[in-house]
Amino acid sequence: MPYGTESTWLSIGYFTIALEERYLSTVTYTPPYPEDLKGLFNAPEGYKLETILPIGYSADAKPKEKRKSIGSFIYRNAWSRTTETIA
Repeated sequence: MPYGTESTWLSIGYFTIALEERYLSTVTYTPPYPEDLKGLFNAPEGYKLETILPIGYSADAKPKEKRKSIGSFIYRNAWSRTTETIA
């Protein structure tokens, strides 16, 4: 796959957003020597370990930030500094 790494990281971004929506947290960790871990995970030949994503509940008490409305940054036919709603 010529863009396998890029596709993987794009998927990780969407996965991270989905976790946040469920009040879960993660951090991406790319081990310095991923080949050493292939045996630990019993990964088949030809697979590449890209990252490790530990998932759990955050110990940080910071509340979830409110999302902007889509109308505040999407414009139709003209740029506007006012907040518009997209119909």
